[in-house]
Amino acid sequence: MSEEELDLSKLAPEEIPVKGPDGLNYVMRSASADATVRYENASMKTRKWDNVRGEDGKDHIKIIELVNLADVEPFLVSLCLCETEGNQKGRALLKKDGTPVLVPESKIRSWPGASLTPLFELAIRLSPWLRKQEDKKTPDPKALLSPTPDSST
Repeated sequence: MSEEELDLSKLAPEEIPVKGPDGLNYVMRSASADATVRYENASMKTRKWDNVRGEDGKDHIKIIELVNLADVEPFLVSLCLCETEGNQKGRALLKKDGTPVLVPESKIRSWPGASLTPLFELAIRLSPWLRKQEDKKTPDPKALLSPTPDSST
């Protein structure tokens, strides 16, 4: 039996300088674990699911309504866009505990609408483990409940 080691010591957030529509310098960081969880939860809350009888006569779980879908974009940006120290171009301003000082969602929502899409797309590009809303698929509950080959005893 070989020993494996998972070494995450070299993982660091990727950062890209951003000039905001207000003329100030910011840094877009890849999503942290907290940002990832909060974004995914917010994203799932935008969907209402139900059993729907398909043309094949079988029940299928489908998204029947999307609620406040656009809210997840400024939310994700607010989880990844950071203030810079003294408005200097460079690395994100960090609190004493090492977490970044994030730009409030209310400030992002006050910026011109045309600024949101490029900021959201940059956050997604820096965080490839996140998926855009349109890339998410409705899960097949039968696939989730199917027995695995090891569990059939």
